[in-house]
Amino acid sequence: MSGRNTAAAALLLACLVPAAGRAQEEEPAGSRAGLRPVPPVAGEIEGMIDADRQQLEEARAAFDEVLAEPGASDHQVAQAYGRLGQIYYAYALNELAEVCFTNAAALEPDVFRPHYYLGAIYATSGELEKAKAELMRARGLQTDGPTLIRLGRVHLDLQELDEAEEAFRAALELDPGSAAAYEGLGKARYEQGRPEDAIEYLQHALELQPEATSLHYLLGLAYRKLGDLEEAKRHLALNRSVEVLFPDPLVTNLNNLLKGSRLHLKAGNRALEDGDFETAVMWFRRAVKADPNDKLAQNNLGYSLAELGKRGEAVQYFHKALELDPEYVIARLNLAAALLSDGNYAAAAEEYHKVYQLDPADQLAHLKWATTLQAMGQLDQAEAELRALLEKTPDYESVLRGQAHFHLGEIAEADDRVEEAMSHYQEAASRVEDSAPAHLGLARLFGRLGRFEDSAREFESAIEQAPDDVDARFGRATALILAERYTQARDALEQDLEVVPDAVPLRHALARLLAACPDPQVRDGKRALELALAVFQDRATLDHGQTVAMAYAEIGDYPHAVAWQGKVVYRAERTGQVDFGRTARRYLAELEAGQPIRSPWKDE
Repeated sequence: MSGRNTAAAALLLACLVPAAGRAQEEEPAGSRAGLRPVPPVAGEIEGMIDADRQQLEEARAAFDEVLAEPGASDHQVAQAYGRLGQIYYAYALNELAEVCFTNAAALEPDVFRPHYYLGAIYATSGELEKAKAELMRARGLQTDGPTLIRLGRVHLDLQELDEAEEAFRAALELDPGSAAAYEGLGKARYEQGRPEDAIEYLQHALELQPEATSLHYLLGLAYRKLGDLEEAKRHLALNRSVEVLFPDPLVTNLNNLLKGSRLHLKAGNRALEDGDFETAVMWFRRAVKADPNDKLAQNNLGYSLAELGKRGEAVQYFHKALELDPEYVIARLNLAAALLSDGNYAAAAEEYHKVYQLDPADQLAHLKWATTLQAMGQLDQAEAELRALLEKTPDYESVLRGQAHFHLGEIAEADDRVEEAMSHYQEAASRVEDSAPAHLGLARLFGRLGRFEDSAREFESAIEQAPDDVDARFGRATALILAERYTQARDALEQDLEVVPDAVPLRHALARLLAACPDPQVRDGKRALELALAVFQDRATLDHGQTVAMAYAEIGDYPHAVAWQGKVVYRAERTGQVDFGRTARRYLAELEAGQPIRSPWKDE
């Protein structure tokens, strides 16, 4: 589970206790016509720590006092709604905050803050039209940088690119050093199909905020659209998902309302969202120290440590969170994931099983339990659980069903049930967006059946999903060669090396094809020798040495070919590689007779 989801899900467990002596059904939100009721939060109040519960109780009691005053003015009531909304927003209780700010805006429509907070809340929940309306109202009341940045981002999400650009340019007029405004302009230009302009703006944003590594992802996309794959690859590798920040006092100052461990917890959650796990650990350690009984702090500290590779220490904090609440599912899932990453499959399977026992409707926990059993080699039980999962999972849960089918395909393939495995892989490929593994499974099966053109087609589909997968590219080339589609194989390998130029298997495959292909139109001895020598220099294997011998034979230099192949035979026989040595000795005899090698793939 991601850090963002963990933090958000657990924060939402926080709930409001009704004011003392007041039944929930007797809690009106206000006495003025047209105002929406602000209900208390029902349910898991035990999930809150004492300091948070007390603060929320006091905030609600103060709010109730204002509403109970017969002579309270609209301004006083609006202020009360605003204060309560800020407390709720600080605790990420956004639905309650939205009701409060809506009422405040209804009472005082010309006040800036309620509209701004509503715009921020609606943007977070994906209600973009509502967010745009509130932020435009806020902008009409007060023009400032945060409003313009938020409004520009909403316009971007709505594909209103001209309006987005106008908002970001207005933000730059107020703050010429706004990295967020330059980022927004870059995104707008990218969506307009102008990657050169996008790169210029994004580079400027990166200069202003180099720690915002998400800019590298955007730059990678822009360079890819320009066709500069090398620069695209460089930037994509630098992405760590740290978002661009902008000054937002009305939101950040709400942290001053938080008490106890909650202030440290919220700072840690922000660091989690930015992918800054070192900083997150610092804040979560402070939260744990402030309140050792805060299960969310314990869990999030464990998660951050696990992300840093400190899984042993992380496990300790997950266990502490579970001591506080044995039914804390998020912590148990995180514990299972940490154990699984450390190769402790039995313990991980036990934790996933416990989650499934706590909630048999938790399909993801069921899937993780089954796949962990599969990793342990308990294939019969894993298959039974995957089939049970499919029986109870509705068809519209397409991704989950696709994942179950994929793992059933792996189990069937391992058991030589080829047709059944193929059916599962095909179902997985049709349901899962990232379907490269399923296509690879189909490619392997078609290869086993001798259907090499079908195998090449499936490798092609896998490459579309995972362009950097060298094994998939190598598999495609091999399938085309075995299908005797030599020209296609050569062209594919040439294209592959433009994308992944340092991939030794691909350079070797091309060298072998150019040296020993049965089709004279494909062979190119000079280039084959150049590639083969470079590959052997990188990695001096017997197979690579044999390709050098084949390349020398193709240019007619049989003395060098025989010398290289003789060394290959000597090393193969001295190292006990009997099968390889047998084939290598036959090749040596052909080379000694002045005959080039023309069928290396079928023989090997």
